[in-house]
Amino acid sequence: MISQKKLFINTLSTRFRWLTIKSCFLGSLTVFASWQASPCRGFDEFNQSEDAFRYQSHYHFHPENGTPQFWSHRERVRNIGLTREPVERYRPRSILSLPQSSEEIFTKHFAETNSTVSNSKAIILGTNDWRQSVEHQGDLGTCASFATVEGLKFVHKNTSLSHPYLIVKAEKRDDCINNGISLGHTMDTALDIGVVDGNLWPYKPYAASVKATNSEIRDPDHWNICLNPPFTKLVEKNFVKYAFEDVKSLFLSEQRRCKIGERCEFSKSLTICQALTENKCPVIISVPVDVGGWPISGVIETLNRANGFHAITIYGYDPKTEFFYFKNTWGQNWGEQGHGRMSFSYVDKHASEAWVGIGGRLLAFTQ
Repeated sequence: MISQKKLFINTLSTRFRWLTIKSCFLGSLTVFASWQASPCRGFDEFNQSEDAFRYQSHYHFHPENGTPQFWSHRERVRNIGLTREPVERYRPRSILSLPQSSEEIFTKHFAETNSTVSNSKAIILGTNDWRQSVEHQGDLGTCASFATVEGLKFVHKNTSLSHPYLIVKAEKRDDCINNGISLGHTMDTALDIGVVDGNLWPYKPYAASVKATNSEIRDPDHWNICLNPPFTKLVEKNFVKYAFEDVKSLFLSEQRRCKIGERCEFSKSLTICQALTENKCPVIISVPVDVGGWPISGVIETLNRANGFHAITIYGYDPKTEFFYFKNTWGQNWGEQGHGRMSFSYVDKHASEAWVGIGGRLLAFTQ
């Protein structure tokens, strides 16, 4: 027979095991519930109204404070989960942080305000050569790099700069995967490293090499796009690099003016108009694309359901019609020979990032 002491110990052991199993089960439910409520879930949850506007977007966590952040995507984006911390830590100013949930980013920090630009005239920036040199990114998720290169081309008055050079340098700060990247990454790279001349590393051969290298990977969102350049590092050091003299995150600058804990509202369209007027340089923004794509006419006014973010280059505006003029990267068959118009209200409601590259500088003999 089992002694009472041994029976008592067995009973306690059994109860302890049951408590452990129960705690683990409840803990799992808690973790699952918190995941369900997380603003960093995939696309399926975000089919809400524009008032709440919980985007079907891809998020990244800030390496310093852990807050979620928007990515700038190509025109078609799939849900590929969450991206972890970049290989190289970038400065906090390099992307717009979202201090609260995905709902609050549009209802609190960027609520729509009066976007009328008073006492101003229509502004169109850029030479004819710059406006006519419309690029086509193809089916790679490289819109942020393309839009950033447009800013470099503008300040350097050079319509032939290398997209692959910026793509690879910027992606090496992230994960090198063809799933989109923040404007903060590309703008910081254009400031710190710059790009080489377009003839040294053209885009079409690079894009073809990306497809050939990743031929066995079915999902393009998982392609590795950090290919080696067609020159050695030793030769690369001797190339002149075209860089920005300074870059500025417009929305983050406005947000810093607000007091902590107080409601912070500002007009994103007015902020962009002021930047265009004061700096005389294009403004590069990230905005969502409709699930059905943007109209072939190039006139963007409404959004039914977001299907990822896209980066474009704004070079002018008309205060009477309240439209921005922008340069796209989908070739000359889209819009008005590659250009489009976007309403102030669309930008006020939906833009997630806005950057300006100010001035150009040449870097030589860099590592």
